[in-house]
Amino acid sequence: MRKVIERIDAPLPQSVLMQRKLTSLFGDIDLPVRKVFVCSPYAGCVKENVHNARMYSRFVFLCGCMPITPHLMYPRFLEDKDPKERDAGIQMGLILLNFCNEIWVFGQRISNGMRREIAYAEARGILVRYFSDTCQEVIKRGRG
Repeated sequence: MRKVIERIDAPLPQSVLMQRKLTSLFGDIDLPVRKVFVCSPYAGCVKENVHNARMYSRFVFLCGCMPITPHLMYPRFLEDKDPKERDAGIQMGLILLNFCNEIWVFGQRISNGMRREIAYAEARGILVRYFSDTCQEVIKRGRG
């Protein structure tokens, strides 16, 4: 009996605490379960690309999935112009990609970093889907 009581009094796992916190904040909404890696350009016109990545992430959320968008997170504390830090950010993003059900590729242009993410997903059997700049799903023909 003592062991049962100890288990009941044990701290809740972090995932359960987070679920309760989200439920208390948002009520009885259906929380996303499918994790989708958002793949879109970052370098170049950074301001526009960040805006687009936020829009794509919202689209993923509105589709009922959980967006995973590393290029909205890591550039906040990593220096993208430093090749070592940029590579570290991409590597951490690839680690997150392992936990995703799908990768959604957005836009007409596929950067080198995006190619790396797509190849990584394909090698692991993660579903790759392609979308236009306006979030319309497209059939991929040839290499981008």
